[in-house]
Amino acid sequence: MNNKGNYIVSLSRLTAWLGEQAEALGVEVYPGFAAAHVLYSEDGKSVKGVATGDVGLDKNGQPKDSYEPGMEFHSKVTLFGEGAHGSLSKQVQQKFNLREGVDPQTYGLGIKEVWRVRDEVYEPGKVVHTLGWPMDYKTYGGSWLYHMEDNMVSMGLVIGLDYENPYLSPYREFQVRFIRSLLGMS
Repeated sequence: MNNKGNYIVSLSRLTAWLGEQAEALGVEVYPGFAAAHVLYSEDGKSVKGVATGDVGLDKNGQPKDSYEPGMEFHSKVTLFGEGAHGSLSKQVQQKFNLREGVDPQTYGLGIKEVWRVRDEVYEPGKVVHTLGWPMDYKTYGGSWLYHMEDNMVSMGLVIGLDYENPYLSPYREFQVRFIRSLLGMS
């Protein structure tokens, strides 16, 4: 792995900035409205957009006085950014057989903390990634350490959910193995 020349960014700040850039170009941004349905072309061979869910329904799904139908958004390109197990992504994958002939997805549990550290240990821009460490050779995982701005350090551990040891506690591994080793404690 090569971490030279890369940037450390805040995802929330980056997406806010990207939203501003998009709006400046005339894109309509609707924060707070989640896509609820995939819209397909008339022939069913492509995605033409998404629709938001209806609002103002009672507990039985019947319209109340405040009812408003969901909005449809048609586009040339629809990007699904729901994460590894998004409901709309799964629908599109199933409809178009997008997972056929590829490796199955793997899942892990991630633990992250952000600390403000003393000047003498702060190294602006430092990035460390590990593969495997601090876990044993049988446990899939790894860690990261990012020195961000204002003496802030993001540190985390990811452990694959297929670990064999039934007594393994990912949080404890993070506390005992990872943080103690960073602090130089045994």
